[in-house]
Amino acid sequence: MLLYPFLRSGRLSLEGRVVKRAECRPPASNSYLKMKIAQISNSGQPKKQVLQMEKAAVKFKPVAAHAEDMMRIKQKKEGAKTVRADRNVLMQALFHAFEKHQYYRLQDLQQLTQQPAGYVKELLTEIAVYNTAPPHKSMWELKPEYRDYAVQK
Repeated sequence: MLLYPFLRSGRLSLEGRVVKRAECRPPASNSYLKMKIAQISNSGQPKKQVLQMEKAAVKFKPVAAHAEDMMRIKQKKEGAKTVRADRNVLMQALFHAFEKHQYYRLQDLQQLTQQPAGYVKELLTEIAVYNTAPPHKSMWELKPEYRDYAVQK
């Protein structure tokens, strides 16, 4: 007979042949009978009970404006107030950002430059390439003609 303590599924497994068969019965003692009576009486009782409450307990109170909504509204207001910078100034800011890192998301560039996303994207389409494949998916990098990654000494 072979015994496999635990298979990959985590269950106990036995492999072999039945040679002898045995039947086991518990002893007819008072302790066994008391245990069975308690088990039968417990199985007749419902597992969940309905309780009548005197006063409703309020666990949460409805909020008119959640923190996430407030953040979104604040960002919209800040975004609406941004005034378009001069094209050359924004171009220099983008080149300066790409000197620090090779890849950027549009949202990160927009936060760095404090300019509207549409305006930043308009300039990025001229000077950068949008990556659609991993490992730099959904990120922008400079076009080869604008890159200069040579080591400066």
